[in-house]
Amino acid sequence: AEQAYVSLVDLANLVRDCYLKTREVWILPKVTEYYMTLAEMAKTEEEIIAHLHNSAALYGEWILADESERVRMKYSDVLLKLGIFSEQREPIAKAREILAELRKKAPLDIDLTKRIIACDKAMKKWGKS
Repeated sequence: AEQAYVSLVDLANLVRDCYLKTREVWILPKVTEYYMTLAEMAKTEEEIIAHLHNSAALYGEWILADESERVRMKYSDVLLKLGIFSEQREPIAKAREILAELRKKAPLDIDLTKRIIACDKAMKKWGKS
């Protein structure tokens, strides 16, 4: 399992570097998911935060090219997790902002409402900085 993790880290970093060189947007869906998978596999909090940070940064790039609700929702999920693990207010606030924008188009969406409530709870608990 440890070797698989190391191999996936290497692969994710290679794919990220390929994106950074080429700026080919089609690479982003895969590499953001690689980093999310790595965050789930990671053993230390430092590794989890690093992988979430990489994924969030790449989602930030992806959202510029694809503003679909699905991508924005996933981006907000990553930001919320990053804010919780790193105990930082800024990513949580950004996640909430994205969700609030989405809710303007769909005010009765229960899933969006639940996610906004999760952001509000996280802000209270972890938004110390």
